[in-house]
Amino acid sequence: MDRMKFFVTTVSTSWDEIPRARHQVTEELIRAGHEVLFVEKNRTGFPGIQIRKEKPGLTVVTPVFPLDYRFRYRLPLINEAYHLWLYSHLKKRFDDRTVINFDFTAHLLHRFFKRNVYYCNDEYIGNSTRTFFLVESYHRHIEQRVIKTSCFCVSTARYLTHKLSRHNQRVYEIPLGGPQPQTTDTARHFEKRKSIKIGLMGNIQTALVSVDIMNRLLQEPDFHLIFVGHVGEEFRGQIKYIERVEFKDVLRGESLFKEMAAFDVAIAPYNLKTINAGATPNKLFQYLACGCPVVISAIPNIEGANYPQGTVYIANNEDEFVENIRKAYAEDCPDYTRARLQFASENTWEKRIRFFLSCLKKHGLTD
Repeated sequence: MDRMKFFVTTVSTSWDEIPRARHQVTEELIRAGHEVLFVEKNRTGFPGIQIRKEKPGLTVVTPVFPLDYRFRYRLPLINEAYHLWLYSHLKKRFDDRTVINFDFTAHLLHRFFKRNVYYCNDEYIGNSTRTFFLVESYHRHIEQRVIKTSCFCVSTARYLTHKLSRHNQRVYEIPLGGPQPQTTDTARHFEKRKSIKIGLMGNIQTALVSVDIMNRLLQEPDFHLIFVGHVGEEFRGQIKYIERVEFKDVLRGESLFKEMAAFDVAIAPYNLKTINAGATPNKLFQYLACGCPVVISAIPNIEGANYPQGTVYIANNEDEFVENIRKAYAEDCPDYTRARLQFASENTWEKRIRFFLSCLKKHGLTD
């Protein structure tokens, strides 16, 4: 396939944060030889567009708008004005591109870019600690417009596939993926120590991560917890024994892989009280690609998943989380590490994007 040019649009994401699906899709497209303009969430200030060349193949576009994105996308008239302003400027400044749209509020996108795909990796409606009926109704309406006006849609979970298919029959279910295991530092140590090194990577917020689980883990004297990524102030304020947590900055690329490979056990302690039906464990394959055993909360979208033995341990409550961490640590061995790397190699972003590009070709969206 010839070199293509893409926009990747977002609603609440900056480029310089812990890698999420939109970052991983972007990185894989660049590795495949394509060119990407990554449109970040807007910053506040006098209206304008800032552009920086991040690296070969990647240009980051930062819109500047008077209202913070957290208010902007919840206010109908302001959100409409923002998108009309943004996409008209992008259309004038850049040549026509295929848009991979992660912004569920961008229902005016099709007026400016005819080749657009809605990439839905979560249930965004009502996915907030503070919800309002009128805002949810607005978001539900405009997301349906996004779905209907997209050339096709991508979903990352069965629940999302059913949801999108009600408004657009052209839906492809493409699960999340991870890096190539051979690109990560996966050297592991199997001798048992007094302290178990437990790592959590991601955007660590009360709406996403269970405070109850974290406080339960901190009751174990031999558990050493490491947080990698941005930690919300509300979450930090609810953690007991905060002095026992080691905090790392946002890491990317090889620095992130090296840090995760040093975890004895990697965790994904989702808040089951607030988790939405469309949520998928983005960090799962990143952990496995670094050779880590993973303990994860029993979220809806892993029900029925068939993980190889010694790779993923599923917990229904706080006590099971503790038990599974101890079990994963005790069982860790070279054979299980190989199983994790093999499973990760079967679920890479390279394979996901290869299929995605074939979908673009099928619908005549390639250059």
